Parts: sequence; structure tokens; C-alpha cells
Amino acid sequence: MKHLLFFTLFASLYTSAFAQQEFRTWTSKDGKTVEARYVSYIGGVVRLQTKSGRTVGVRPNQLTPGDQDFLKTLIQSPPSPTTRPPTNVLPSKPVRRTRPTIENLKEKVQIGPIYFNVTQSDHFRILSTGRNGRSYAENAEMVYQAAATILPELDTTFGQGESSRHMVAILIEDSSDYNGFIDYYVKDLQARGQHQAAEQATAVAGRVGQMGISLNASDEDAAGTGFRNVALFSPGGSRNGKEDEDPFRTHVFAKQILNGHGEGKVNWPFWLANGFGYRMEIELCGETRTHMIDYSKFQSAAGGGDGEIVTSQSFADGKKWISNIKKLMRSTKGKKGDVNEVLASSVANLTPERCGYMFALCHYMLSDSAMQEKYAHMIENARTSGQSPEEASVKTFQQQGSLEAFQENWHDYMKGSRFR
Repeated sequence: MKHLLFFTLFASLYTSAFAQQEFRTWTSKDGKTVEARYVSYIGGVVRLQTKSGRTVGVRPNQLTPGDQDFLKTLIQSPPSPTTRPPTNVLPSKPVRRTRPTIENLKEKVQIGPIYFNVTQSDHFRILSTGRNGRSYAENAEMVYQAAATILPELDTTFGQGESSRHMVAILIEDSSDYNGFIDYYVKDLQARGQHQAAEQATAVAGRVGQMGISLNASDEDAAGTGFRNVALFSPGGSRNGKEDEDPFRTHVFAKQILNGHGEGKVNWPFWLANGFGYRMEIELCGETRTHMIDYSKFQSAAGGGDGEIVTSQSFADGKKWISNIKKLMRSTKGKKGDVNEVLASSVANLTPERCGYMFALCHYMLSDSAMQEKYAHMIENARTSGQSPEEASVKTFQQQGSLEAFQENWHDYMKGSRFR
């Protein structure tokens, strides 16, 4: 995404400096108008909030010259000298634009042998066999609103009004229904010639609370989604189906939003997708529930093994990840965070400590407005090129262009007071 030269983004801009902007009428060059107030300018995109709470993303050069001049005064306005900059990009709880629109539809949807109730929100369709669809939609929209502060083009991807595209999550609350659905899904994969995916689904379906599945074209149409990839939740896959802020679901929805934002054009690396999920869990819910997973002895179903899941006591408390990481950084035993190892993370080499470092890496890469802008550029470059962000993209976070310099600064950050 290219910057417009006449719009300079200062790293010292403080969110609170613009919190009380008045609503005004904005006009595009083609004559369309919207009554909204200024929220932010990140990654070359101006974010405006309407009175209904909807956020609109627009590039400055799409607006009339008068609106462009008005934007210059906002973007270049100095912050209040008595206001301290936020230490984190994300608040401890999301700032809701307004309560999202959530509706329980009268229709039922059949996928395989199961009939589902449908709950639709602004960006999600929750297909559920019980009555927890609304709480899942609340959770999903909470994560979407937080993700939209990091990914400026998110609203463009998912559209608005009649052009909106919805992600789908399937919630099956009965064990026998779940097993029946998995049996249907595995047979469907085999019929599509996706035998390895069928083997993997068979191996992990009964062992995890959530898995990603890929619907066939017919089921995709029935589900009413614009994205083939779907999040499937099993019975007991979250702490309490009635809670709107569940760490496990938050992690899943964060990854689903990121995957949807890629629109099938880019395969996000494991460290980035999971780091994004962990960051959302801890920042929005105050804890993580994925701390016990350790796939250090994992073998894929294709390799003929069942794998082994063990626990790490140092990360047994999901509320203390940051303090545990700081202890690891102070310890003289073992290897401290190795950025190369984090970038090479996969299910096959996953440990709780590596999960923690993935979270810490994402935390660092979103640590202030300047870093957040670089992160947004990294995501946009990947979406535009279709190439996954790898080592070269991480190097762009450092002027020196070396991973060694990046790692040194990352270590200093984890030891410092801003990582909290």
C-alpha cells in the first residue's frame, strides 16, 4: 500500500487526542456522502465511524479536496502534552463502536446429517445445534472490532450492506451430533480426493475443541458464506457457551478473521496466525486457554502416529504468560527467545514456551503506532502479492534489515516495562 506523500503519519499520534471528534459530512469525489467522525489514519487508510457505529475505511485521495485539507489538520495536530501514549495498541477490553447487529434467523440450514439454527451478525453466520449461537456471535464481533484497529482494510474485505461477506462458524453441542457430522465430513473429503485431509480430520477431531474445515461448494452455498474455510466447535470446546468473551473462541475467531482477510490468496505462516490469536486472547480476555498444548512429540496422521500432548508447568497459568516470559528472559538456563525458531514454528515443533514467544513477538510488532503501521503494511503487501510474510517481511521492522538487530530489540522489549 503506497503512502500519499502529503499525509504524514506521526508515530507520536495518540488515540485519545481524537477521541471526541465531532460528526461531520464527508464527501467522496464521485459525490457519495457519509456522516461520520474521524477515528484514525493508519497504513494509508482513513477510518471513519458513522453514528450507527459502523466503521468505514477510505483512502484520502478518494475524498474531495476540502475533506483532504480537513484531514491534514487532524493528522498533523500535535497531541496534548499532558496525555501519555498508550503502551499497547489493543485496549485490555475492546472499545465497542456500538453493539453489533445480531439476529436469530427463522431459517434452518442442513449440512450433511445435521440441521442448524442460524444466528447472523455483521460479519459472521453462526450455525448451531443449540441456543448458544448469539454468545458466539457476540464473541466473534468483539474480536472483529479489535482486529479492525490493526488491519485497516478489513472492512473493505468483508464489505458492507448487500455486498457484505460473512464468515461461518459451526457449533455442535451434542457429542453424537458431532461424531455424525465428522463422519459425514471425512467421507466428503474422501469423495473430493482429499485423502490426507480426511486422515488428519479423523486423527484430531476427537482431541481438540476446534478445528478448521473446508466446505464443498454445495455446503458453502447452504451455509451462506463467502469463504470456504469454516471454524468447527465441538461439545465442550469453550469454557462456557453462554459467555461472550471466551479466550479459546477469541483465539479461533482471530485466526479466522485473519484467514478471511487473506481471501485465499495467502497462506499466513504459523507464527503470525497463532501470535495474532494469542495476542487477542490475552488482551481481550485477560488470559489464554491454549497454554497446555505441547506438540513437541507430535506426529501427523499422515505419518501414522497419534501424537502426544503434554503440559508445561511454567505456562500452566494462562493469566501469567507475560511474567513467565520475563522470567525466561532473566534466566541463565536454557535458550532465550530465538526469532529464527519462532519464525520456523509449526504444529510439529510447538511447545508452550514457543507459544509464549509467538505471542511476545506479535506483542512487540504491535507495540506502538509506528510498529502497528508497519504490521499493517506487512499484511497488505502479503495480500497484494499473494506471498506469505516470511523472514524478509520481519526484517522490514528494522532499519538495519537484519534479524540479529530485530532480535536484540525484541529481547529488550520483553525485558522492559512496556511488555505488560
